[in-house]
Amino acid sequence: MRDVRGLLLLAFGLAHEVSETCLDIEHELGQHRYYGAQVADAGVTVLAHIACADASYPPYDAQTRLDLARSLSGARSRLDELRGLLKTLSDRHILPASRLASIRDQVEQLMALVRAIEAEVRNSVRLAS
Repeated sequence: MRDVRGLLLLAFGLAHEVSETCLDIEHELGQHRYYGAQVADAGVTVLAHIACADASYPPYDAQTRLDLARSLSGARSRLDELRGLLKTLSDRHILPASRLASIRDQVEQLMALVRAIEAEVRNSVRLAS
């Protein structure tokens, strides 16, 4: 249980950084408002999902386990969407790849953390059964 709490704290901090960077990118994409809004929305939504997962931990009953699983799944889904948006921005030369490199690394790190949390939660649920 303690491992998951630590992973959630790391994920929350990283999600906050990703969210802030996404908001900065939104401001940089002045003439490309469509992409800017999508990037900002994805970044903020990832942070919200991670915050909900943190609030649902530890899962005391079936409902909180379900809430936790949904939050982590939502974070994973939005991170996938954010990956695609960043690739599009790079491929279309809307932002230079060098500008996107750090956020891409953060997104990959956060995805790894989310997957690790999901695995730990599944293991703790199995052990509790």
